[in-house]
Amino acid sequence: MEARDFRLLVILLLFVSFSSCRHGRGGGEPLVYAEEEEWDAGLIDDTLRLLQHDFRIINSSSDTCRVLRIDRTCGCIRATADRDEILPGDTAVVNMVVELDNSPYIDKEIYVYLSLQKEPVTLYITAIRGLSDQKIQNQFHYPLGENLRALGTMIVPPFLEQGKTCGAFTNIVNAGKEPIEVEWEMENAPQWLTVDVPSHLQPKETGRINVSFDLSEPCKEWGKHEYTLLVGEKGKKRYPLVIPAIVTPDLSASAQGARPQAYLPKTGYVLLDSEKQQTSVVKHFDILNMGGGLLVIADITPSIPTAKCRLEKTELPERQKTRVFVEVPVKDLQRDSVMVIGITTNDRNSPYKEVQVVY
Repeated sequence: MEARDFRLLVILLLFVSFSSCRHGRGGGEPLVYAEEEEWDAGLIDDTLRLLQHDFRIINSSSDTCRVLRIDRTCGCIRATADRDEILPGDTAVVNMVVELDNSPYIDKEIYVYLSLQKEPVTLYITAIRGLSDQKIQNQFHYPLGENLRALGTMIVPPFLEQGKTCGAFTNIVNAGKEPIEVEWEMENAPQWLTVDVPSHLQPKETGRINVSFDLSEPCKEWGKHEYTLLVGEKGKKRYPLVIPAIVTPDLSASAQGARPQAYLPKTGYVLLDSEKQQTSVVKHFDILNMGGGLLVIADITPSIPTAKCRLEKTELPERQKTRVFVEVPVKDLQRDSVMVIGITTNDRNSPYKEVQVVY
């Protein structure tokens, strides 16, 4: 064998020998791990103030492992290890204690950093608080069946800005003594609205109904819309939860600097300026930009479907106004008729306003 080939063989053998002594770090299963990473306490009593659990950290390597530190993710957590070093094949016990607040959901974690590996061992304590009968009666006023109850009749999101995503939620509870299955349905919801409802609830257990609004893609909806979510116990009547969604333009431009402000006639204002034609009645009112920047009128929607609205311009610089004309066929008017006109603008404080036109 030539000297050059012999040197290459020696280098190769040294590399293989070195690799076999690395105890597998950098790939495969970790050599130091938790016997269980998550402890789920399940449904806990409303009066409980502390949750604690002992986690076992196992050192399966041939080296002594040192516990470097334990990082907490919340001031409500206490965590200690019963030893600083874990001998080969031995275990350490990490005691984790969580001080509970009034949240119905408990999901806390800590990170245990060890000398034999870069990534920490993550340990979790999770639980769901079961509410007392008194809290259920005081907080969950709206019945969704014999045992299912909700906080209220509505799920109210913030203003839904075009180009953005957001969410809203409400809590429900099983006020009965037996587990229940939850069923729901929702018709005619737009593609940008999705709902997540818990399917099962244990006695005294709370669940969260989450509603997501994704307006990252352009949509045609503007102004105020109401959608109805029907929720109930399996096989029984379903009850409505109303979702009043107000879709606005992108309001971020008015978040800084001069802000436009839409001034409209007050709610219930009787409009005397009118013109009665042979087949219709036309009334008008003004919209004024009382703030700074450019006020953009995105949409005007009357409550009478056959009514027609037109305005002179849709963009108003500071202190300028535009006149809105509202025409309603006489055949669609009733005595003491009141028509509500919803107006959507980029007024950040009140992007949706209503004017009541009295005929």
